[in-house]
Amino acid sequence: MSESILVLAPMPVSALDPLRERLALVDASRDTLDFLRTYQGRARADVAFTIGNRPLTAAMIELLPALRYVCHFGVGTDQLDLEMLRRRGVLVTNTPGASASCVADLAATMLLSLVKELPKADAFVRRGAWGKERKSFDVSAGGRKVGIYGLGDIGLQIAKRLAAFEMEIGYFSRSFRPQAPYAHFPTLLALAEWADDLVIAVAANADTDGSVGRDVLAALGPHGHLVNVARGSVIDEDALVEALRSGTIAGAGLDTFVGEPAIRSEFLALGNVILSPHIGGGTERAIRNATALFHANLERYLAGEPPQNVVR
Repeated sequence: MSESILVLAPMPVSALDPLRERLALVDASRDTLDFLRTYQGRARADVAFTIGNRPLTAAMIELLPALRYVCHFGVGTDQLDLEMLRRRGVLVTNTPGASASCVADLAATMLLSLVKELPKADAFVRRGAWGKERKSFDVSAGGRKVGIYGLGDIGLQIAKRLAAFEMEIGYFSRSFRPQAPYAHFPTLLALAEWADDLVIAVAANADTDGSVGRDVLAALGPHGHLVNVARGSVIDEDALVEALRSGTIAGAGLDTFVGEPAIRSEFLALGNVILSPHIGGGTERAIRNATALFHANLERYLAGEPPQNVVR
């Protein structure tokens, strides 16, 4: 049994409260690096809790010589220094699939809103143009070709939803999915050249950082839309701003950003982009599902059993 568990980031109450009576939880979520430098028990702390996009850096890991297990709440682990954790033999688990349905709901909602031009239709009515100006909002979702970049748990759920609207699905992913009834493309660029719209649902890592750049956006074309429910780092934001301004693509829906919660002022000024504050996985259902996996991973580790959902 661990003497103490370091809570390195703000966590949902539902994740921590059931553990407080029997485990010594140490709140290190504020000014984490400074806290670790002065914490007297850091030499014995072998378990740490992390969440979402709060970092666990090399400098923090250096201050935790006894660290053996990181129990991560959430799917994305791009803010953890996994290379250093692996070198030190630290086990890392996450909560995959917990938010897949909820994130997919947002992705589908954003894309359909863009395709059906709902933001423009809303603005048209609000400025009193209805009945005074001629404007057609006749774009149909059915028959459009949607490329999904990353066909993991979230990507599969997105495909399922969009296929119900009679949209044709193709994908590019690290792994070929032989059971998936969707067209597979050998490269991201090939997918973008085929697709009318592109939805990003890929993990953030060195291979995917900045992978949606000028060439991919140009391939989508002036009637295409981009939706990102993955990580902001997957997109070259300079290229995206340029593409939205110039009409290289028709519009975008963004739930994640580089450097969030701060976002580029250019996005705020553009009328052809839907913005949301990284809410895809923030629903009550997603948190409940993630909490169950988080607790199951922790209990197996504390019982000396191999945890599930190990991050490789």
